[in-house]
Amino acid sequence: MRKYERLFSSMITLGQALLLSINAVNLGIGLWVLIKNPRQRVNLSFFIFILGITAWSVGISLLYITHDFQYDKLALGGGLLMLFGLTFFARVFANDKPLTARFFVLFTPLIVGVACLPFNVFIRGMTVDAQGFIQPVNGPLFPFYLLLAVGYFLIGFYLFAYNFVHSTGKAKLQMRYLATGIIIFMSAVLLFNVFLPSFGIYRLNLFGPAGSVVFVTLTSYTIVRHQLMDIRVAIQRGAFYSLLVSLIVSAYVALLMVMVELFDTGERVAILVSATIITIFGIVTVPPIERYFQKVTDRFFFKNKYNYALALEKLSVVLKDNIRFSRLVPLILRSLQDILKPTFIEFAHASTGKVFDLENHTSARRAPRGMSNNGLQISIVSRKRSVGTFTFGPKRSGDPYTSEDHMLLRTFASQASVAFEKAELYQELQTYSESLEQKVGERTQRILKLQEQQRQLFDDISHALQTPLTVLKSALESMNREKIVSEKRAVECMEHSLDDLSARIRNLLQLARIDAVPMDEQKECVDIGLLVAAVIEYVEVICREKDITVRVTLEPGLIIFGNKKQIEELITNLLSNAVRYTGSCLIREISVAVRARKKDVEFALTDTGIGIAKDRLPYIFDRFYRAGDTDSASGGYGLGLAISKSIAERNAGTISVSSTYGKGTRFIVRFPRVFPGKDLVKDVANG
Repeated sequence: MRKYERLFSSMITLGQALLLSINAVNLGIGLWVLIKNPRQRVNLSFFIFILGITAWSVGISLLYITHDFQYDKLALGGGLLMLFGLTFFARVFANDKPLTARFFVLFTPLIVGVACLPFNVFIRGMTVDAQGFIQPVNGPLFPFYLLLAVGYFLIGFYLFAYNFVHSTGKAKLQMRYLATGIIIFMSAVLLFNVFLPSFGIYRLNLFGPAGSVVFVTLTSYTIVRHQLMDIRVAIQRGAFYSLLVSLIVSAYVALLMVMVELFDTGERVAILVSATIITIFGIVTVPPIERYFQKVTDRFFFKNKYNYALALEKLSVVLKDNIRFSRLVPLILRSLQDILKPTFIEFAHASTGKVFDLENHTSARRAPRGMSNNGLQISIVSRKRSVGTFTFGPKRSGDPYTSEDHMLLRTFASQASVAFEKAELYQELQTYSESLEQKVGERTQRILKLQEQQRQLFDDISHALQTPLTVLKSALESMNREKIVSEKRAVECMEHSLDDLSARIRNLLQLARIDAVPMDEQKECVDIGLLVAAVIEYVEVICREKDITVRVTLEPGLIIFGNKKQIEELITNLLSNAVRYTGSCLIREISVAVRARKKDVEFALTDTGIGIAKDRLPYIFDRFYRAGDTDSASGGYGLGLAISKSIAERNAGTISVSSTYGKGTRFIVRFPRVFPGKDLVKDVANG
């Protein structure tokens, strides 16, 4: 016997081993629930509750195993976390109402309790009797801890009861089992770990954590029978691995005893040999055992029970809300898998030859599986044309497909034909849109190329014409110096015509270059007030010679984003026109103003010139258009305002005109204003 005492003296008692196993199962269920959908409040609160149970139970186990008082804080802290998780879970289960700040204020006493943990005011020490039982020494605030436990238990019970009364259908059925398990568990906790210890009875402490067996059992039943958070696979695998661990530990202990008893080997040799044999045995036998266990338990965990109306509603929502084929098919497969529980399910698309399944999560060109025994196939037909075929393997429960299953799939097929038709039309539209976008891009590139060729053509024309014109003009000037008066007049007329032709060519070239420059080339922040002031300095010299009064109103600090050189040319063009058409009038006055207009900057120019007839105003920005004989008389070519309009538009601005014939004209140019500290390009683009 001493050999066994030496080997197993450090092993924990059966009750402690059972408690640790319960904790492992609890934590496994909680983790799986959280991983399945971490964004759901009900999943998060359930995990917090399970984590609190685990921390509390592990703390008590460690106190019994090590007799070290430091684990008391783990047990007490786990208890407080368990109360928080219970209240949180009871509030959000089957209740979609948003959480308010008042609800979280409810946890203020718990926060105070957590803050008191380091000071040992709940339990200030412990003693261990001869049988190994722990007897805590209550601290001065132990009644406060007792009050917390009872209070939050009652709050959780009230919230569960409230949600139960206001819930219907499956949620109400789930709550019936879940609330029963939690109430039994929490009642055991209050009895064995709160009330009895307050009267000096400590030997029943392990019965409180053991009460979680009832909670886990009822939770597992609700998961399997009523799809609570639908983690049946986790329960199935958890049961398998729990059984497997138990078998391995039992086999290891038995083998270890045989090695010591029969072969009289040393402890280390016995442990090493036993561990090696069990490891090899596990590697060889675990996979087939797992497959057999899964096959046997599928009949229980995946027994086919579903609500026909709810299943049809679920499928209808999937078919209605999804129009992309790549999203529609996986959602259909997942929904049918959840409802019918086949061993496999796939969809063979007729037009593409692709086969979709849940194992690959993507489409792949491969031969579809044939229909196996107890399997099922259903074809989707739209306008007498096959869209594809769904193939179902045998049910995981081993049951045959029922008449209700066939009726559900026939109804689904009629709805799916319309959904697939919409998905295919959407796919065709998307393909056409992409093709059209590509063609537009190609045409745009072609237009840009033509514009570049046009610009090059204007450059060539300008160079080809300007050179002979310059030579001809030089020759005429030479002749003009040598000829008599009558001949000089003819030469001057020819020189004037050459100057006129040369100016027209320069304007044409300038207009072409403005059109060809990219929209965002050479743009910068421009203080339009300073720019206008600089241009007016040059214009005022001419105005004084013609006795024209210039009135200027400039609001400082107005910034725009554009090509400074082009904007300067626009201002110069408009001022030059004002001077040209005002110089011969009786009242000679030009007013220039730069001011802010909400999100824009306005440049306004008003003159008292000859004005423009009303019927000609719509055409003055057209190229080569001249308002009657005024342009001819004053040397205009019908391109200045066209150039100004092009500059304004290429710098995200607008230009407008109003005029009264015989009284004067007013031009208004507006640009988007740039505000300090903002993204300049974004600000301009948004206008």
